[in-house]
Amino acid sequence: MATVSFTEMRLFKEIAASRSMSKGAEHCGVSQSAASQHVQEVERRLGVTLFDRTKRPLDLTPAGRLYAEFCRDVLRREQEFTMALESLTGDVAGTVRVASIYSIGLSEMTRLREEFLRRHPTAHLL
Repeated sequence: MATVSFTEMRLFKEIAASRSMSKGAEHCGVSQSAASQHVQEVERRLGVTLFDRTKRPLDLTPAGRLYAEFCRDVLRREQEFTMALESLTGDVAGTVRVASIYSIGLSEMTRLREEFLRRHPTAHLL
């Protein structure tokens, strides 16, 4: 399987939970079109169909349920790792410079900036 980012996993998890491409996309701050393209790309990479698109609301296929469970597990472990690492390293201070491709920057940077500043109030994010 090709590399999948945490952002992509969060998007898939939200689409699966809401059973709606547009609601999942809205929750993650991306367009419905971008969310749909993401799902199609993951399906292409995995070689399986993840949603039964003939039903409304969307329904996960057996492969989709397996992938949704995988995403939930990975995201839970990522959060546990982040929290454990933060407890080891203490406070974060200094300047962090972030660069991103335009589409991710538009959809994710506001949320990520707010979360970063909440976790590390003594750091400066550029």
